[in-house]
Amino acid sequence: MIRFKDIVDSKCGIRYCFEQLELCSGVARRMLLETCMMESGEEIRSSYLSMLEAVRILDDADVYECIIANLCQLHDIGPTIARLGNGEVLDDIELFEIKHLALISSKVRTKLGTLSLCSDKSECKLPVPDDLEALIDILDPDGLRINSFYIYDSYSPELAALRNRIRHSDGRDKEEAYVEASGLEASIRAAISSRAKGFAERLSGALSSLALLDIVVAKAKMMEDKGYVIPKIVSEREAGSYEGLYHPEIASRLEKEGKNFQPIDFSFSQGPTLLVGINMGGKSVLLKMLALAQYLTQFGFAVPATSARVSVMEDIFLVSGDAESSTEGLSSFAGEIKSIEKVIEASRSGKKTLALIDEPARTTNPVEGTALVSALTVILEEMGTVTVITTHYDTPDVKCRCMRVKGYMDGKMDYSIIDAGEAGVPHEAIDTARRLGADRRWMELAYKFVEKR
Repeated sequence: MIRFKDIVDSKCGIRYCFEQLELCSGVARRMLLETCMMESGEEIRSSYLSMLEAVRILDDADVYECIIANLCQLHDIGPTIARLGNGEVLDDIELFEIKHLALISSKVRTKLGTLSLCSDKSECKLPVPDDLEALIDILDPDGLRINSFYIYDSYSPELAALRNRIRHSDGRDKEEAYVEASGLEASIRAAISSRAKGFAERLSGALSSLALLDIVVAKAKMMEDKGYVIPKIVSEREAGSYEGLYHPEIASRLEKEGKNFQPIDFSFSQGPTLLVGINMGGKSVLLKMLALAQYLTQFGFAVPATSARVSVMEDIFLVSGDAESSTEGLSSFAGEIKSIEKVIEASRSGKKTLALIDEPARTTNPVEGTALVSALTVILEEMGTVTVITTHYDTPDVKCRCMRVKGYMDGKMDYSIIDAGEAGVPHEAIDTARRLGADRRWMELAYKFVEKR
């Protein structure tokens, strides 16, 4: 299973989205990193229903502020809960920890209950913690509901009498009373721990529910703040399509430079799609956007687009750029071949696979490079792998969908993706170099060499 922490440093740029999440607690951050990628359309749809319900929290300032304030106080007390469940006697700090969690859970549960959608927990898609009022009563016999723990006098009249004796005596009598009180406090702690033991499972569930609520609310806030969309989950046959798809990290960087990111419309289906076009045409960025959108969908995030239709995959590969592995001493070409071999293995095993491969074999000679790309396209077509391959090589003998970057139009670069038709790979490199101000003599000679071929 693919966990979020396995892909958080993927070249697609998902770490940027992770860091943009306004998570309140460390326990939520750790839970998200350990989350497994969803491979069921039903599970993904359910996660989006939770996110949509979380929008209701955002819309109610009082509810939102109360829940966020409490989630910010959430700590991972898993070891303490485990000790409680094992029947061990907790000390005052540990008893405070479980009381603190129970109080947070109670406050959040109460606030969620003010939302009409959460009045019936069986219908609510939000993670609502179990009722822990009975545990709070054990830890807070005076009903003060303050965020602290103490062996109160009300636990034992005998303890109250001993403490009074300590306050009003001195010398040996005070020492003896103190020893007796300490022993009695220890027996009360044991009794409290014993009574609280039955709540260990519900405490663990509350901790998980609150951390999950933290994640869902943060995802909903990102969606609302950024204007992302919830994708429609479609069949494998359709594969996917996007309107207004963009890369948030790159868009943010361009915005700081006073530039705009051009959103892209793109669709693909089962089998390979070849994407051709000039360098600097945004082909590599498109692959990163497709990988990012796929991961975001299958980890329950909204997608940076105006519309999205996504098919669920079991494996996702982004083979791009620098495939060199310094730890294994592999060249860029060798690293690329090993990465592509993993794509083929996954496809051959029957997994629903999305393969996004950026200019394979670009470091070898054009004759062999063309052969390798053509053969790769054929084999992935045979296995029905959903594939997008960017390339500069002409592959006239391969039947597949061929798209291209629109290129320069009216003196400006247009990154739109259009059908390549029968033109194949466009020969635009020299013209692009000329537009970039390359040496005139160099460009003139280059044009002559092209004309001779």
